[in-house]
Amino acid sequence: MSPTKKYLLPFIIVVIGLGWLLQRLELISSFEIYWTIGLAAAGIYFFAVGGFNRDTFLLGTFLLICALFSLLRAVNLLRLTVELPVLVIIFGILMAIRNSGAIPEAKKPDPKP
Repeated sequence: MSPTKKYLLPFIIVVIGLGWLLQRLELISSFEIYWTIGLAAAGIYFFAVGGFNRDTFLLGTFLLICALFSLLRAVNLLRLTVELPVLVIIFGILMAIRNSGAIPEAKKPDPKP
């Protein structure tokens, strides 16, 4: 079993518990926690299914960063007027990293004879 799949379920359980705690402490609303967990789950899903490679890096990483920013906005540490331009900048940086060759290519399946 790959390390990504090995730790996926425990990580998801911790994220759900953290979201539940933040909601119970009334730091964020139910909708905000579902939205944030959904973004994080989508990002994690890309890496769990496709592994860490050029095909999954951009979208998976960006969704995880969006989840983090959503959490920061929910607890009033980040304003939407700042969040959106910073996300555009981060997306550009992630595209540059992806295109730089620093991220490995996806492994191609061996052709069957």
